Amino acid sequence: MADEDIRNKALSRAIKVLECFNVETPELGITEICARLGMNKSTVHSIVVTFEAHGYLRQNPSNSRYHLDSKVFRLAGVLNRSRPQRDEISRIVRTLAAETGETVYYGIRSGNSTLYLDHMSAASFVVPKQVIGHTAPLHCTATGKAILSMLPEEEVDSIVTSGLKRMTENTLVEPARLKEDLAQSRDRGYSVDNMEHEHGVKGVGVPVMDEHGDVVAAISLSGPSLRFDDESIERFARLIDEHRPSIEITYY
Repeated sequence: MADEDIRNKALSRAIKVLECFNVETPELGITEICARLGMNKSTVHSIVVTFEAHGYLRQNPSNSRYHLDSKVFRLAGVLNRSRPQRDEISRIVRTLAAETGETVYYGIRSGNSTLYLDHMSAASFVVPKQVIGHTAPLHCTATGKAILSMLPEEEVDSIVTSGLKRMTENTLVEPARLKEDLAQSRDRGYSVDNMEHEHGVKGVGVPVMDEHGDVVAAISLSGPSLRFDDESIERFARLIDEHRPSIEITYY
């Protein structure tokens, strides 16, 4: 929704303040928030202390910066429990990790990023807390490109226009090259991250569709590039695709 279409400007500003807090920046000061959003200090301060009063933000007394508080975690817990087929998704993620020995991700679109909702590292079979809730660019991850390949052309154009950040020398930052890659992903049914997000790491992603044929999520496998030759990538894609029908009607 465009800014001019938002009816409650004050609420919109408050939401933008809350959205400044993420995995990369869990603590922020008033001045830092002002710089990120271009808001004046009195407005940001008013919003922050209101969130603090309601238990959504808390100030760190040692540095006067703020971080998310318990009310946010409570809402996150409600969302996680309400996710359709949550248990089935987790089962599939863990099954794929066990069968392949690779790392598995399940993510949805969040703006121009992928938001990871489930993850399993086959190396330890322990879910690192920092992965779930973490975001990564759509245009350079296997999960993100699987989602991106199935979006309407106008949505892809909007994401491309907003800018494609280079993460490695392999990142596709030229719009024409990215669109060509997405067309190939769409035709074959899976995306490939050719060390585009991290050096030495490749991945393969398969989109998850709802009953209307709209993309709602993606599952991906990733690991050291030496283990992801063309034959392995095709095999991994087929394996993901075998499990995908179990969650094709989920909205998360």
